[in-house]
Amino acid sequence: MNITPDDAREALGAIEQVRAKTRAMLGFNGYFLLIWGCFWLAGGLISEFVGVGRLPWVWIPLYIASLLLSAKLGIDQGMRLRRESSMRIGVFCWLLLFYALLWYIVLQPLATLQGACLLITITFFGYVAIGTWEWSLKTTIFGLVETALVFVGYYLWPTFFWLWIALACGIPHLVVGFYLLRSRRK
Repeated sequence: MNITPDDAREALGAIEQVRAKTRAMLGFNGYFLLIWGCFWLAGGLISEFVGVGRLPWVWIPLYIASLLLSAKLGIDQGMRLRRESSMRIGVFCWLLLFYALLWYIVLQPLATLQGACLLITITFFGYVAIGTWEWSLKTTIFGLVETALVFVGYYLWPTFFWLWIALACGIPHLVVGFYLLRSRRK
């Protein structure tokens, strides 16, 4: 089969377009990780220094702000980058939130840290489910590692649980988010 130089250039151009679009989509996910990295870091650090009774006043506003930012980002991303599964992932996240709250109400954890551990691990279960759904081994592993880190903090350092959450959940999100944004620009 003979390929002319023009055909080769055209094929390479098409490949480069696909690579650029893929990089843009992956890089866009970096923004989500930055939002949630700030959520975990700020929530964990603030929670370490406030009383147990004030925890809802820390986490609920942070969660609502992070959800709204993520929703806006998802809508903007949907307008720029068409991705078949984006809407399904968004719906899944809202349903997971609904079920997490339902399970929390039904189970009524006895201790604040038990309730926190329940909700945090449900969140990271979402990462594992989305990673499995999207055939993204990295997302699945990220969710599994974060889940394991939550349990490490819960069982080994319960006194410093919130500080542990800030560091073990916030920092990895920020690092991976910045990495994805940086790789997007290459």
